[in-house]
Amino acid sequence: MLLAGYMLGDRGFAYLHLPGTPIFVGEIALAIVAVYLIRFYPINNEQLRSPARLTLVVFLLYSAVRTLPYLGQYGVDALRDASQWYYGILAFFVADFVRRRGISPIVGWFGKILPWFVLWAPISLILSQVLTSPLVPDSDVPIFSHRGSNTSVLLTACLGFMWMFDEQVTGITRRKRAVLTAVSGLFLVVAGIQNRGGFLAAIAGLGVIFWYGRSGQRHFVGMMCTVVILIGLIFSVTDIRVSFFSNDRDISAEQLVENLVSVINPDAVATSGDLVGNTSWRLDLWNEILRDVNINAPVLGRGYGVSLGGLYGFQGVGETELRSAHNSHMTIFARSGYLGVGLWFLMWVIWFIAMVRSRRALAARGLSVEAAVAVVALACAVAVLVNAVFDPSIEGPPVSAWIWSIYGLGLGLMVLSRPARTAPNLVHSPAE
Repeated sequence: MLLAGYMLGDRGFAYLHLPGTPIFVGEIALAIVAVYLIRFYPINNEQLRSPARLTLVVFLLYSAVRTLPYLGQYGVDALRDASQWYYGILAFFVADFVRRRGISPIVGWFGKILPWFVLWAPISLILSQVLTSPLVPDSDVPIFSHRGSNTSVLLTACLGFMWMFDEQVTGITRRKRAVLTAVSGLFLVVAGIQNRGGFLAAIAGLGVIFWYGRSGQRHFVGMMCTVVILIGLIFSVTDIRVSFFSNDRDISAEQLVENLVSVINPDAVATSGDLVGNTSWRLDLWNEILRDVNINAPVLGRGYGVSLGGLYGFQGVGETELRSAHNSHMTIFARSGYLGVGLWFLMWVIWFIAMVRSRRALAARGLSVEAAVAVVALACAVAVLVNAVFDPSIEGPPVSAWIWSIYGLGLGLMVLSRPARTAPNLVHSPAE
């Protein structure tokens, strides 16, 4: 329910909370998960032998050490900044769920919600741009508050799910897959005009899916590429320009090209003040963080709680306070130093290596569906981590809950991939 809420409601769902308290729906879910883990989570040799699980534990413990001393000074702000890491307890819950029940419930749930999400994605993008009300009760956040980059990342997972699985597994017919793929391709182009990071993240994730996809499934990649090319040609020939984004970027072929070029060479689009301004102030902020941390707190960082924007003299958009480095990886570096960011990258490197090996082992054992789930998890993780370079996405619960759940899904698949593992709820391919 938590992941579905973040998937469909994004920031609006995240701000649902107990009236008059700073306790949000994500924290309520985490409390339930924590009680479950304390009561039922096994601590045995199987857990201790997993490098991916051990590095996760070390990272979470170290991050807690960099948060607890600042609770008295910064209070709730320290806890909110720490959501970047403390949602990691979801990984243990998901891993235990997969170990106990296999992936059948997860595949079934995602297959049911996927078509609705794909169709809702373009509607949510429009509503979030044109409606500033109604608001989430007891807050100043609109109910329709969806980030195009977050939706692009989740659409990557949806496309991978459609491409990697057969109709017997997903329940989605070939014709529906074609329609949903076309809608997804259209959304990714439009959302890419609004947010460069989300578009590049989707491309990176889809690249993983294309790499592992069977030749019979790759026609979906060609279909989406055809949709993107046709949209580009139509916009180029007719010079259609539609404007409803709050950042004043037109929906046009020229704007999409400028967005992509600006990532590689900001000077080449010097006429686009919005693009260049966004790029230059982020680089200035990151350089200031590097300079300060290297001089004043190279090992431990500044800790969780301090407003990074205020510390370095950078303001957020409008009256919004900029608490992060507008780059989730850089935020970890700023708050926990070289030790923390080193653990962060080591944790993910170990996870990716283990996932590639697990996918190979699952495929060799004939567990084609489990192997396909591993590919979707890899693609989604790549998309989230790429997007986090351009956007402070992991600092927010809508993405943080998802990425840590993906990490936990990977931990569960690593257990299922071991030869000695016997699980009655493994999902085999239809041919088997």
